[in-house]
Amino acid sequence: MLVFEALENIEIAIKTQLTNTMAAAYGSHWYVEAAHFFSQEERRQLIRNAKADEDIPTGFDHNLFLADIAKTMEEPDELFLQNYKQFFEPIYPPSWMMVEMITFGTLSKLIENLKPSTEKAAIHDHFKLTKKHFISWLHCFSFIRNKCAHDSRLVYAKINFAPALPARKSRQFLKEADDVDNATLYAVLSCIQFMISICNESSNFKRQLRNLIDDYPDIDYNRLGFTENWREESLWT
Repeated sequence: MLVFEALENIEIAIKTQLTNTMAAAYGSHWYVEAAHFFSQEERRQLIRNAKADEDIPTGFDHNLFLADIAKTMEEPDELFLQNYKQFFEPIYPPSWMMVEMITFGTLSKLIENLKPSTEKAAIHDHFKLTKKHFISWLHCFSFIRNKCAHDSRLVYAKINFAPALPARKSRQFLKEADDVDNATLYAVLSCIQFMISICNESSNFKRQLRNLIDDYPDIDYNRLGFTENWREESLWT
């Protein structure tokens, strides 16, 4: 529940940055324009020309995405969507309503498939992350959030979508970064704390997490990836 609440904070912050940044630059219905996203052909071109260490956006069907939005708008459950449908013409709601309709998983694919632009850079720059790390963390957070939503255990769980951790010293936020395995729960929790400190300065996530760990000393925290001196990291103090 602690992780779930933190990820909800992060999700809201990311959706806010996405819609505020893009709508300010391209209007309230920017997401309807396919030109903002990689087409299937452009994605295939990226794959053909990709270098060995280059990340390629996962598949995203813009037409299918719009079809899902349109289907939801046929008989919307949310009052704000009902109100919009009653008083406004466009079949698609404005960006700030659209982001309320999509899952964390769809959000991650939506942002990943945005073409490079000043606005896209501004979104991940807001969270002090590179594009590569921001997208990696989005996929990881989506995976972890789904586990929380289905009451799955996080302790000793396999992290299928491990977050990429900064290798450059100037971007590392852990003193013991070189000793951290990114495919561990500790790495995920550290990424969550890094982002929550940016989007919600009043969050008690790290204090509550430390208290929770104190309450359960029998868990093998080494197995979860916690370093020997993790409590002394500035991220957690």
